[in-house]
Amino acid sequence: MTPPSVSCDVTTTEGLLACENDQGEAASSFATSIADNDASKVYWFANRDMVGCDPDEPDRLVHLRILGAKLRNVDAKGSVTNVIGMRSTCIDVDDDFTIYFPPTKMGRDVLGACKRKMQHTAANAYPVRVSIVFAETPEVEGVDMGVYNATDYTANNGNFLILKRCREGTSISTVPTPRSIGVAATYKEYTYRSHQEMRVAVLLEGLDIPFLYENAIDRKVYTCEGAGYEVDFMIYPADRDRVAYLEVKPYKPHRGEIAKAVALFRRTDIPVFVVWGSHFVQGVGVSTDKDISLGMTPRYTDGIQAMKIHRGPGGNVTYEEGYYFMASDRADGGLWEEDKGPRPNKSDVLPIVHDEIVQFLDRGVFEFGERRKERLGLTSRLIRKTTRLVSPWTKKCYRPARGFRAYLFKDSVEGEGDMWEAGPNDAFSRETRSAFEKAEHFRVTRVGGV
Repeated sequence: MTPPSVSCDVTTTEGLLACENDQGEAASSFATSIADNDASKVYWFANRDMVGCDPDEPDRLVHLRILGAKLRNVDAKGSVTNVIGMRSTCIDVDDDFTIYFPPTKMGRDVLGACKRKMQHTAANAYPVRVSIVFAETPEVEGVDMGVYNATDYTANNGNFLILKRCREGTSISTVPTPRSIGVAATYKEYTYRSHQEMRVAVLLEGLDIPFLYENAIDRKVYTCEGAGYEVDFMIYPADRDRVAYLEVKPYKPHRGEIAKAVALFRRTDIPVFVVWGSHFVQGVGVSTDKDISLGMTPRYTDGIQAMKIHRGPGGNVTYEEGYYFMASDRADGGLWEEDKGPRPNKSDVLPIVHDEIVQFLDRGVFEFGERRKERLGLTSRLIRKTTRLVSPWTKKCYRPARGFRAYLFKDSVEGEGDMWEAGPNDAFSRETRSAFEKAEHFRVTRVGGV
């Protein structure tokens, strides 16, 4: 193996752009800083996966996103045998910035599929868009290397995909828009396209939010332009007042994706939530909840967030951020039932004088109107789903039969006064905390993909 060259600095955006090959040509003549180019920013912010594939030809690689911290500059002298043994991506500046990309960063369960895609792409000499990324906070910092041609795959010499800079005038616009290459995962009756979508399903289940996944949504969804739209989830599908679409992204959506969700809403008049974030941590979800300067951890800055596309007060279609998942553990106190389970903990017993309430329950009166609730002190702020009332006479135990429903809420109370709505404090309820913890740590067997 040829040791890395030190003839130029490839460890920073500026260093890479300043590199020159042996003909005196600088990388900056064809490459561009991602942060300084709006089109590059949109593309590479949206496509955070290491590899992307053509939606119409799944074995065709469309883009490669190379980690700059692992990039090595080599002098291969035109022979792949001089880079065998390298475990990270290599760039040969003196050989017209040729790139050698190995699949070693893929997990064992998807390594075979990745090699197959590399072979197929090289066999057809497909163009591939390449970026070298050094950092992603607060924006993507790196170099958009433009279009390369996949010229060879060295199956017996280190498993490198060899990429040669495209000099035939192939433009970036000719490269297909890739599909996100998440690793598929099966949970219960569904196979989800990505581990992220599966964990969102686990979260919805933990919050007791009914949902349908894309293949189970019984009506085909189209945008205003007539294009098909495979929405990830429909939540509350049987509830006309609370039904909504939910689209899952690993990143904050860019303008094109927001426009697509807006078009979907215009077509269906059903609110659309776009949800993103890599960590499942309970929280309000507004900007102050994600600010490291305020003492928040990095897990919170990358926590689940959402925006809602809906019709605003003036009737115009609008979108706003700051929504979050929440499951309230409160109950409204208007309907009760007998609990024949284990005796409650002392902390769950209602902390008010409840003899009169129990007398009603012992007589079989289980439903209270608003006036009686107010007179008896049965406020929704006091009663939880875990609340229990124990009769000192019959020794029977009673529990509330109706609780608040979970949804995606903003940081302020929506529909204040509606007994079914809840506020920000419920983001830290026992039920919310339990659902987020399960989704954050949930693992299943992966079932394919790259």
